[in-house]
Order: sequence, then structure tokens, then C-alpha cells
Amino acid sequence: MKKWTVILAAALLALTAAGCGAGNVVGQEGGQLVTEEQAQAQQEQQAQQEQQAQVTDDGYDETLDGLAAYLTAKGCLAEDAAVTEMESAFLGATAGKKYVYGFNGTDNVSVELYEFDLEHLDETANAALAAAKQDGKLTILGVEVEAYVSGSGRFLMFYTDSASEDRENSHAARKEETISLFSSFKA
Repeated sequence: MKKWTVILAAALLALTAAGCGAGNVVGQEGGQLVTEEQAQAQQEQQAQQEQQAQVTDDGYDETLDGLAAYLTAKGCLAEDAAVTEMESAFLGATAGKKYVYGFNGTDNVSVELYEFDLEHLDETANAALAAAKQDGKLTILGVEVEAYVSGSGRFLMFYTDSASEDRENSHAARKEETISLFSSFKA
């Protein structure tokens, strides 16, 4: 009898200790316990997504900075991205910027944006834009890269996510969303 009392007390103690490790549990989702912190993070993420959904390109200038600000407001570029001015003449563009940031990883996303003066396109610019439109690719320094042209034809984008093949589908979905928003900007 004494033995059973000790076993029962040990089991009760184990269950009590296990319950403490879960934090302040407020509900259940998909068979998993949801802590207060997780519920709050989910609410904040949902509010941010609702706010981003209301953003349109109407409030942004049709410039490289306007495009970047729009993509940032839509959550496709990180607000804390490292920004580098890029050489743009090799594409025939008037300006270029590279944005590097982490998405579920460490500095794994690189987005390069280039702006073209559509009224003064040179041969290099025409060739770059035509190749990107036709094939969705450009060859730069002997390397073939995916390239996207905005609907207005004024912008070119290179999107690279070094973790996209190693991670879940959220990386592919983010890339597709970024390409879609980029393509429709001021179209």
C-alpha cells in the first residue's frame, strides 16, 4: 500500500511539473496547447497581415524608393534590410539597390531592384528588359539568374533566397507574393 502511495504521489508530481512548463495555457489549437505568448504573437501577426492587405500602390511614387517602400509596407522587404547602392549601368538602368535580410534564417534573402528610364532606353537596357520578359532570366557575368520585369516595364528585380530549397513552403510562398506585388506595382 505504501508503495502505491509513493508511485501515485510521484505521478502526480510529474504531471504538475509538466503542466508548469507549458506556461500560461489559454487554449488548444490543432491538438496542441497554446500559451498566452503564442496567442498574442498570433494576434499580432494577424493584425499585421490585415494592415498589409489594405496597402495599395496608390500612395507610393513610381520610383525605385517608392517601389521599395511599397514592398516593405506589404511585408515583402524587411524594414531592417541592409541596403546597398548597386552599379546599374551594366543593365542600362538608371539606378539599382540591393536589399539583404533574413526570413526564417540569417541574411538568406537578397532582392535587387533596378529602375529604367523608359523614354531613354539604350541598347543594353532594351536587351536586358527583353530577355527578362521573354525568358524570365538574364545572364550576368556568365551566370544565368531569374529576373522579373514589373508590369509597367520600368523596374527589374532579382530575388534570391538561399534557404528556399532547405526550408518549408513559406519561403516559396513569400517569393511568389513578392514577385506578384512587384509585377503589379503601378501596372
